[in-house]
Amino acid sequence: MSSSGPWVLAALAVALAVPVAAMAWLMLLPVAWDRGGRLGVLGLAFPLHLLIVTLGSGLLALLTWWASATVAAGVFLATAALSGAIAVWPPAALWWRARAAGERLSLATYVREARRPNWGGPAATESVMFAPDLSLDVWRPAAASGPRPAVVRVHGGGWVAGGRGEMPRWTAWLNDHGYVVFDIDYRLAPPPRWNEAAADVEAAVAWVDEHHRAYDVDPARITLMGHSAGGHLALLAAYRGAVRVRAVVNIYGPGDLDTLYRHTASRGYIGGCLDAFVGSGPDDVPERYRAASPLTLVDGASPPTITVLGRRDRIIPTSQAQALWGALTAASVTHESVLLPAADHGFDLNWGGFATQSARARIGHFLAEHG
Repeated sequence: MSSSGPWVLAALAVALAVPVAAMAWLMLLPVAWDRGGRLGVLGLAFPLHLLIVTLGSGLLALLTWWASATVAAGVFLATAALSGAIAVWPPAALWWRARAAGERLSLATYVREARRPNWGGPAATESVMFAPDLSLDVWRPAAASGPRPAVVRVHGGGWVAGGRGEMPRWTAWLNDHGYVVFDIDYRLAPPPRWNEAAADVEAAVAWVDEHHRAYDVDPARITLMGHSAGGHLALLAAYRGAVRVRAVVNIYGPGDLDTLYRHTASRGYIGGCLDAFVGSGPDDVPERYRAASPLTLVDGASPPTITVLGRRDRIIPTSQAQALWGALTAASVTHESVLLPAADHGFDLNWGGFATQSARARIGHFLAEHG
């Protein structure tokens, strides 16, 4: 090897080490969603995928050591150790939590689903307008017989983006468990939609109730389920009382918009979304924030509720789930709060991930009892 060879290899090793160190930083710290935090979200959602980097770095460490490029070998070895640590830490934390909760996680499921993230999917074959300019997709169980329970799904997107059809593996999973699924749209901000969007969710529930016979739905067993902003709207529509639902499944959605605006690791992103959705900040329109916060509407008539949230969520802090837990407890409402360690916003992008496996187990049990 030429005299410059070891230094070239060292430079290549550093070039690999820098993005791995950046990923570790983004995974370990709540870097704002709109300031690179999205990469941390992906790292926490797909941690075991980083073992590919660990194996590659380890192999390069051996090769460069044999070539007497000791500096490069040391950097490659450090990179392998760091990538291995951040790859193993999230699933290990989730594994221990599941063990304590009596849940069974499957490494085989993680590996089998590793190349099938929870986005995209087949186009709906049955779409219906339930309100002017608003549609829903209908997904029926393969072997439906007699009145079936139904789930009205509400998509996320910060109240300003997104559309029905997101996170499609949840729809297929619900179908497999016998639920007719109605995947809905709602009006997006801007202009301010804090009232209209919740009314759209209510209109969808009312439409399903009105047309339950056409879809073999039991009108007494309609559940609302939402992700992120959709989780908030599911809670809001259920707690406002204009329509009655059997239960609510809230997956990393907020319950108190005032507190969220002021206390989130992603203040720039959330502030922009809420300014568009509500019309301004909570200091300017506090009455809107109260009316748009499900937490303020909880009473003894609120339906059973489950909230699932990652403890590392950089958009929705765990204090949101804790505050909702307190309000539901005070009102004697049946509820469950699932806080998943080492899991971030959108953890269920990895359908086979340990966080998603735990979420499915708890939601499945909750729906079997209350849905």
